[in-house]
Amino acid sequence: MRKAFVFCFAVALLGSGLAHAQSGAVPPATVRSIQNELGRLGYYVGPMDGKLTAPTADAIRRYEHDKGLPQDGQASSRLWSFMQASSQQTRPPNRETGLAPDGTPLNPNGTHCCR
Repeated sequence: MRKAFVFCFAVALLGSGLAHAQSGAVPPATVRSIQNELGRLGYYVGPMDGKLTAPTADAIRRYEHDKGLPQDGQASSRLWSFMQASSQQTRPPNRETGLAPDGTPLNPNGTHCCR
């Protein structure tokens, strides 16, 4: 009896994991990362809970609109990759290290020295 319960429980867990993977659902950690970046950029002010709620989807749509992307309001690995790449381009210079985000040296006033 116990073996049957354990087997059924394992099948249920496996089934829910397969359903998650087949639905194209994004892991909560990725959604949370997207929420954090949207919050940093001023698009999202809600909880950073990893849940794709209506406010998160609205913030994603506004971000997608501003970046010229198709506006589906969905969290995805592709969106997160785009956000990371865009973030590297818009990150401010680090005056403590004297380097721009791309690693080039800065003048004392914080401007690029080699451009």
